[in-house]
Amino acid sequence: MEMLTVEGRIILHLEQNGETRVKELMIATGVSYRGFYLGLDRLKKKGVVATRKDPSDGRARIVHLLPELATARG
Repeated sequence: MEMLTVEGRIILHLEQNGETRVKELMIATGVSYRGFYLGLDRLKKKGVVATRKDPSDGRARIVHLLPELATARG
């Protein structure tokens, strides 16, 4: 996994584990705070992922793949 870009790590984790809280995803990707958010922002701008509030904890955000990507790969 070390050879993947930040974006690749995020997508791979989401495909394997489904939607994930931002903090857990950041730890799973193993990149710096700044690097993680730069990669996440690039994926959001490309329409690959989106975030939403965690219904069980309004302070937390959940990252998920957008349906267009999931169906294109499925």
